[in-house]
Amino acid sequence: MTERQEERKSIILCLIGSIEGVGETNYDEKVLKNMDFADDILCLLIDTLARNTEYKGYERSMIDISKKSKKILEEISEIIDSAIMEG
Repeated sequence: MTERQEERKSIILCLIGSIEGVGETNYDEKVLKNMDFADDILCLLIDTLARNTEYKGYERSMIDISKKSKKILEEISEIIDSAIMEG
């Protein structure tokens, strides 16, 4: 990841806020609120990636975006499957 990407990631995480509980009621209530926002953002991103995979045209750049989107969704699916199996 480039320095610029790391900076953008840091900003995004700061805007969302913590989504990891610590076992302290007041803090965890904030986490729950942050999770609602994180959910909205994640669903928006995942929906966009899913729509990208539906491309059936001939433009090389769009084909590449479709393939990359599918790869990302597969990676997300593996993380989710692992969490569900362990949890």
